[in-house]
Amino acid sequence: MLSPTAINTYLFCPRKFYRRYILKEPSRPSIYLIRGLLVHRVLSDFHKNQPSVCHKLPLSMVTRTLVSGFEKRWDQAGPQLKALPLSSDQVAYFNQDSKRMLVNFAVWFCKKGARPADFSEMKLFSSPHKLMGIVDAVHKEKNQVMLVDYKTSKKAKITRDMFRQAAIYALLYQERFKQT
Repeated sequence: MLSPTAINTYLFCPRKFYRRYILKEPSRPSIYLIRGLLVHRVLSDFHKNQPSVCHKLPLSMVTRTLVSGFEKRWDQAGPQLKALPLSSDQVAYFNQDSKRMLVNFAVWFCKKGARPADFSEMKLFSSPHKLMGIVDAVHKEKNQVMLVDYKTSKKAKITRDMFRQAAIYALLYQERFKQT
């Protein structure tokens, strides 16, 4: 089974794909990987722990929930963060930048009047296509489905890799649920 990340890795560098997915060499830890995992976990926790709440949560509550969850996870990742070749100022910058991302999500969430996701970290598999993926959040409204993959990059541009990942997720979702 291939994931969108594995496919994108192969298209970027077949040698890197071989080393990571065939030889199973571990990836080197980086601030981007650690931060991305922490932010994803916080957002997943938010969706999983808020299922029965009103869809009009106050911004202050959403922000407080996300930021406090992030601070807890950031503290738990302390040993990994200290092992990185970064100064304390650089680590502090990434901490603040990550919190800013979560505050931006909180503003979007409240402004849209969104509800927590119907599903968080939904695993999808396709035997015929030999594909798999984990969709960060699935929102259902009326007859529409929105598949969400959180990005912690500063780039506002949707890259080919992102587009390919979204297309694969849509294919997997459609195949599993027979919906468009």
